[in-house]
Amino acid sequence: MSRSTWDWLRWPLAFSPALLPLAMIIHWGVDTHYWDEWDPGIAGLFIKLQYHQLAFADLVAQHNEHRMLLPRLLFLLLSTLTHWNNFAYLICIWLIVTAISAAILQILCRDTDLTPKTWVIWFLCNLMLFTPNQDQTWLWGFGLPNVLPGLLFLAAVVTALGAIPPWRRLLIMILLASAATFTNGNGLLCWPLLAIFLAFSKSWPQLLIWIAAAGLNLSLYFHHYVTPTFGGVTGDHGTPDQIIAYFLAFLGNPFSTAIPGFPETVCIMSGLAMLILFLIAALCFLRAWHARRQEFCVRTLPWFVVAGFGLLNAFLAARSRAGFGIRQALETRYVCSSLYLPVGLIALVPFICRDLRLRVSCCLLAVPLIALQALSFPGALGACRKWSDSQRAVKAAILLIHVLPGNPQLVKVFPAPSILVDEAEQLSAMQYLHPPLIADPNANLIRQSDPFATADLRGRLQAGVPDFANTIRLVGWAISQNSQRPADAVFITYENARGQSIICAMAEMGLKSPSVAEDFHNRDYLWSGWQIQLPVTLFPADLNPIRLRAWALDTGTARAVPLDGSYWLQR
Repeated sequence: MSRSTWDWLRWPLAFSPALLPLAMIIHWGVDTHYWDEWDPGIAGLFIKLQYHQLAFADLVAQHNEHRMLLPRLLFLLLSTLTHWNNFAYLICIWLIVTAISAAILQILCRDTDLTPKTWVIWFLCNLMLFTPNQDQTWLWGFGLPNVLPGLLFLAAVVTALGAIPPWRRLLIMILLASAATFTNGNGLLCWPLLAIFLAFSKSWPQLLIWIAAAGLNLSLYFHHYVTPTFGGVTGDHGTPDQIIAYFLAFLGNPFSTAIPGFPETVCIMSGLAMLILFLIAALCFLRAWHARRQEFCVRTLPWFVVAGFGLLNAFLAARSRAGFGIRQALETRYVCSSLYLPVGLIALVPFICRDLRLRVSCCLLAVPLIALQALSFPGALGACRKWSDSQRAVKAAILLIHVLPGNPQLVKVFPAPSILVDEAEQLSAMQYLHPPLIADPNANLIRQSDPFATADLRGRLQAGVPDFANTIRLVGWAISQNSQRPADAVFITYENARGQSIICAMAEMGLKSPSVAEDFHNRDYLWSGWQIQLPVTLFPADLNPIRLRAWALDTGTARAVPLDGSYWLQR
């Protein structure tokens, strides 16, 4: 291969980690919405906009600890253009992270000494930025307000380093920091971190204006602020040991699936190792500062600020969430905030090696990072598959919300089912749900008529077992052969006096079925079992015996296929 060809190919190669999450979105994404997205402050905005009742106060209203003005505007724009299509949100998230990657590259390119290694460093940074070990970021539309502050922060860093007239640069930085503040709570970190650039350059008048702008933003942010209680439970009462463990686990969260069975240990040890490396780099910086090696300080300062964003994110999270337990620090939606520490360290390592005169190629230091990422892939992809399965179940519960408003599984979608039911009915009427809600309890009306689609869904109601307190327990399995995975959902029907199959309950998916996996020679069917416990009083008193059947529901089309087998209930 000629040198010119390699010079052209190495940049696409360095960006190649971005392709994996894009493939994950296409393969595992589900067009549905979950938890925070059904909050009246999010989904309710679309309804208010429809009826011309939307006010500015709705856009700046507090959501947990956050003032999400900018994300709400993006939500409104995307939902108006796509009628709340989740894939639009997911692609937008991917594009935001791509823009973050571009900002990292721009900062890297200012260090001419690193030019031969820039593409390697950018590749390693992209490994972190696009790690699949953040399924909640790539596959949940509410990941948008989590990734956006990082883009605004890095855009401000690029601005601070740019060749722009000082006062114009200051104005742009203030606007970006203000936007980050009203995007997510961690956007507040932009103010102290970006002030470092002004202090380092001894721009004292600009620093005073920066402090005044920060004070104004803080006063607006905390105007009528109420400390969230998360349903009466707060996480800000952790012990010192819990806070330290949470802090370290949060930092090491990008590597949580590297060693199956020991996620907390892996995260704490990874977080501790990176913290030690950061402290070593900080000591090198202080030594260079004391020796008045201005060039070293100027080149490393941006990466200390980037790494500091990850460190302060961990501190904020530990301060407010440690009481919830260390497992909460391992939630994959936090990876997009913690990864700034390893990204900053990746760029700092060459400077540290040079400053300490280590005769070790910086590329060799990439081996542990690549190894950890490689080890994390199987667990991360498994988590993505599990998340996708859960979201199809979420979508099924929403599709059936009109005929099953009392479905106990609705609390898995949103903690206030009454709000969820009301919003789902209105949004479906607005054509914001795809497909719309199933309107009639008669399952025959949504029976799949396409022979190819009918052959896709296979399954069986295997057994019905009378249980305690006048209940019946049904079990079975259901698969989608075309998609090579468990069926989206299963609901139960009883046959009324007119021969109609009336939907009466939704089964719980995800039971282990090794026999199904063995029979079809496919390990992806291992968790294709389902079960449900039904009270006998659920059925009309004048029916006896009652024929119960199970149906597999395709959430993409809202069509269903009856499974083999049935159960006759005698009373």
